[in-house]
Amino acid sequence: MNKVVKINSGNTPFTVDMYQTFTGESNNDSMLDYYNSQNDTSLDYNDFDWEYNTKEVLKGLSMASVEYIIENTNENIIKNVELVGTFSPQFYNYNTDSYDMNIEVDTDKFTKYMQENEKEYATWANAQSYHIPTGIAEGITDDMLSYYLYTEMNDTEDYIMSMYDVASELWHENTEMKLAQ
Repeated sequence: MNKVVKINSGNTPFTVDMYQTFTGESNNDSMLDYYNSQNDTSLDYNDFDWEYNTKEVLKGLSMASVEYIIENTNENIIKNVELVGTFSPQFYNYNTDSYDMNIEVDTDKFTKYMQENEKEYATWANAQSYHIPTGIAEGITDDMLSYYLYTEMNDTEDYIMSMYDVASELWHENTEMKLAQ
């Protein structure tokens, strides 16, 4: 039997990078450098009008993140992952861009995994100020799924490398620079 659990990427190790930290460079700087080299100029950021389609960038990064989870998961426990939607906060001082996903898990295998790791889960959950351990007997919850993703799939370097090319391409495709009038 399978169960679908909705979880926000903010409760997983899978961030979506709207600040271009995956690439380590500014897309604008790259576009400016290319423009200046092609046109033998030395214009800077203020010489252009910039337009960004951040909704498409966020959607693309979210899709790539979901694909990463699908490609790197234990297929015996996680059966499917589906992007539900994206979220951009009005103010970034308390939250950041994220996405919601539905993760379909094999109930029996996931419950067995959680039972085998019940002490570790309780320790982990108690250390998270936003997570309260609910107990294995109460069914599969998003905090249990969050624990699983953090402990079984948290290869930060691999994730960042897989997102690097995607992020660069998405920013380039969704940024328009026009000479200011």
